[in-house]
Amino acid sequence: MPRKYVHTKAIVLKRINYKDADKIITLYTKEEGKLTALAKGIRKISSRKKSHLELFNIIDCYLVEGKNWYIITQAESIKSFKKIKDDLELTQMGYYALEIFEKLIQDGEPNEQLFNLLANTFIQLSEKRNINIINAFNLKLIKLIGFLPNLSTFPNEVQKHMELISKQALKDVSVNTKNFSISKKTYYILRNYTEEILEKEIRTKVDFRE
Repeated sequence: MPRKYVHTKAIVLKRINYKDADKIITLYTKEEGKLTALAKGIRKISSRKKSHLELFNIIDCYLVEGKNWYIITQAESIKSFKKIKDDLELTQMGYYALEIFEKLIQDGEPNEQLFNLLANTFIQLSEKRNINIINAFNLKLIKLIGFLPNLSTFPNEVQKHMELISKQALKDVSVNTKNFSISKKTYYILRNYTEEILEKEIRTKVDFRE
């Protein structure tokens, strides 16, 4: 049976060391949805793919179907989000987005809206530090996968805040000193609700600064 070849854009969600020099990479791809791929030799100093397969990166890649996983034959960064990686709070926000996305999304279900949501979240985080980018991402994500809660069950101020950011584009959400406490409360409510969906704890902690 001929092997499957895929050329696609992808976002790097997760990386695990494998054997002496390899990594198992979880990608969310435009063409195939979430999948697991093997990056051979990526931990070698001489590896050309190393910098392209960092977390958060949006990449252009070529994959070939292997026995257990796809194998990444080529990878080139489209966006690498250095600003996020160089800032602790932004990194925490990015890790949170990656963790809940990777845990909530099933393998092999491509969805361009999900791809664009995650990509746009990192684009906006790289431009401004804003708690509501993460809140809007979390809310839009659970809505896209069919788990939007009954907002009327939340405190009135949080309900109104969620209704607003759910309608706004990520680039338009804002935060100021008047609503920062509401934004922070919204984050913890959404976090707890997401843990209920997952039936497991979210490991990433975010220490938001006003």
